[in-house]
Amino acid sequence: METSGSNRRDYKRYFNVTVVIVVIAVLGLEVLGIMNAAPAGPAKYADLTLSVLPPNYQPAGYSQHAVFAPTNFTVHSGQIVNVTVLNYAPSPDSFSSPGLGVNFIFNPATPQGVPSVSHFQFIANSTGVFEFWCGYCHTLTGKYSWAGQTLSPGQPDMLKGYVTVLS
Repeated sequence: METSGSNRRDYKRYFNVTVVIVVIAVLGLEVLGIMNAAPAGPAKYADLTLSVLPPNYQPAGYSQHAVFAPTNFTVHSGQIVNVTVLNYAPSPDSFSSPGLGVNFIFNPATPQGVPSVSHFQFIANSTGVFEFWCGYCHTLTGKYSWAGQTLSPGQPDMLKGYVTVLS
């Protein structure tokens, strides 16, 4: 009879130890985020550094006009897009995109060629492809505002680009 009582106590002890181990394991997995982990979505913020490069900062034959670099970038809908602009051009420029609800003007570089540094942000609320351009260089339709300005074949459009907003 002592054997059966001893087995019950061992069983209870085994059961209690097992429960404690399982509870600790489950809590550990929760803390580590392994259980109930939601699939990772896009980050809340997107950071972009955009440069305005005048012709003397570009490879020979690349463009006779200032250009944005990069000219195209991709973000996700709902992201807060933090933009840092390094303007190496000797004139003020802007990032204008009616589709994104943005019109931000930034200062020129210093006469010594030190770029101005500006920051702005916008929220990418809608999916699609949105054109942006410099409002000083283009009209509100994105067409050139400088009469007679043309680009050689293969050159990038002057101070224009596209933002692709994914879902």
